[in-house]
Amino acid sequence: MAQSEKSLVEDKPGQVCGHFHCTQCGACCSHLEAFGGVYADLDNGQGVCRYYDPITRLCTCYEKRPLKCRVDDSYEQIFKSQMSYDEFIQLTVEGCERLQQLPDKFKAKQSKDKQSKQP
Repeated sequence: MAQSEKSLVEDKPGQVCGHFHCTQCGACCSHLEAFGGVYADLDNGQGVCRYYDPITRLCTCYEKRPLKCRVDDSYEQIFKSQMSYDEFIQLTVEGCERLQQLPDKFKAKQSKDKQSKQP
């Protein structure tokens, strides 16, 4: 099973084990509006994280990124008292999959840029 096809390993169909595997697609970083106001402090004004580089699709402050951007650490410090790790990972994966269904803001922009440069 390719890592790009699944965000984590399944023990049995529908049952997750292991940990969340980020595919670095940038969907969470480029759709901050999907989280309500949770990431408002990171929003560059266009619903995109100010630390997200759309060309490399990487975080420019990865080593020092906020707690809310670190899956395992945020579970330990925020969500551990509210749900099991497996439940948290399942919700994280489901959210990630939903975000990946949203239009890619940067592909649309690149396409528009190419069209505007044509004679």
